[in-house]
Amino acid sequence: MLFPRSLYHKTRLLSFAVAAVLYAVGARAGDDPKFQPDTNYFGMDIRDFDLPEENPRLCYEACVAEKRCHSFTYLRPHGWGGAGTTAHCWIKYGIPKDVRHEPCCVSGIVRPGEDAPPSPPTPPKPLPPPKPLPPVIGVSDVKLFADPATYDGECPMRIQYRAVIAVSGRGQVNYRFSSSDEPHPAADQDLFFSAAGTKEIEISRKAGTPGTDEKITERIEIVVPTHVVCVRGPCPSSYVQASAEAVTILNCR
Repeated sequence: MLFPRSLYHKTRLLSFAVAAVLYAVGARAGDDPKFQPDTNYFGMDIRDFDLPEENPRLCYEACVAEKRCHSFTYLRPHGWGGAGTTAHCWIKYGIPKDVRHEPCCVSGIVRPGEDAPPSPPTPPKPLPPPKPLPPVIGVSDVKLFADPATYDGECPMRIQYRAVIAVSGRGQVNYRFSSSDEPHPAADQDLFFSAAGTKEIEISRKAGTPGTDEKITERIEIVVPTHVVCVRGPCPSSYVQASAEAVTILNCR
C-alpha cells in the first residue's frame, strides 16, 4: 500500500519531534549522574509542589536550595496512570530506603554525606490535673518565713524557708513552691491532716550571684483544696487559692 507523499513527510516530521523530546528528557536526566531515571524515592517528604515545566533539574535545584533536603523525586506529567497534567516535585529530608522502579519518576541524591536530621521528639503527655478532694477540709491560713530575710556576704548562699499550713478538718492538702529566680515551679507535694490543725514544711534553696544585689521571692500555693475557710469574716469573692510569700534581699560579694 502506497502513502501520499505529503502524509509520508508529516509522519517523518512527527517521528523526529517525538525523538527530539525523548532525547531532551534523557539529556536532562539519564545522562546526568545526579539523576536516576525510572526511580521513585518513597517517603520522608518535606513538601511537594507543581513545576512550571517538564524538567527534573527544577526539582533538583529546589532540593539544593532547601538546607534540610537530602534527596528528591520528580514526577513526569501523566506519570501515574495518566493522572496529573503538570510535572511535580517532592523534596525529602533524608534518603529513603524504599526505592521503587517506576517509569513515572526521576530521583536523585543532593546531600549524600550528611545524616538526616532526627525526627522532632514526641511532646510528653500533659499530666492529669490533681483530683479534687471532697469538701471536708478547708485551708484557714498559710504563712511562709525566710531565714535570712536580708543577707550581705559571699554568694551563692542558702536560704531556709518554713511554711505553716492551717486547715479546718481532716483531709489532704496539695501544695507547690515557686521562686522568682527559677523558671519553673517545683513539683506538687501532698500533706495529710488527720484532724484540724497546723503543720510545718521546711525547705532550703541555693540563691545569689556574686557581685549582684538581688531580691528573691519564694511563694507557696495551695493547689487542693481550692476553697478557703476564712476565719475572720467572709472570703473575698476573687480569692480562689491560698498562698503566701517570703522575700530575701541579697547583697552578694
